[in-house]
Amino acid sequence: MDKRISVRPAEIRDASEIGRLITELGYPTSGTDMEARLAVLLPHPDHLTNVALADDHIVAMIGTGIAHYYEKNGRYARILALVVDGKYRGHGIGSMLVRETERRLRERGVGAVIVNSGSHRKGAHGFYLSLAYAETGVRFVKSL
Repeated sequence: MDKRISVRPAEIRDASEIGRLITELGYPTSGTDMEARLAVLLPHPDHLTNVALADDHIVAMIGTGIAHYYEKNGRYARILALVVDGKYRGHGIGSMLVRETERRLRERGVGAVIVNSGSHRKGAHGFYLSLAYAETGVRFVKSL
């Protein structure tokens, strides 16, 4: 892939394209719904949402949330959403997006990044391991 890729903070005007990506991730989302979500998330100081662009089109997004530890001093971030358009996977865009987001999180005083990944997402597990993330536990979920 010889297209120039750039990373920038997401903007409310990106809602439709981000909604398309979130739908591709397996969570059907309209542009209207995503706009409502971004209206809350983008101005929030403990959230960071970045997009990757190829030829001025959004081809990937990452959303993170920052929190404080209970068990020790400091702050950590959690990758809440990461998706690369299927036509652009395998070209290093996801890696670049994660690395740039990690850089921006370090600037905010974040000391670690955590990510949960569904047990069925084997490809994602390999991706995170390739970026030096370590498998450390099991996730439990209960709907309320």
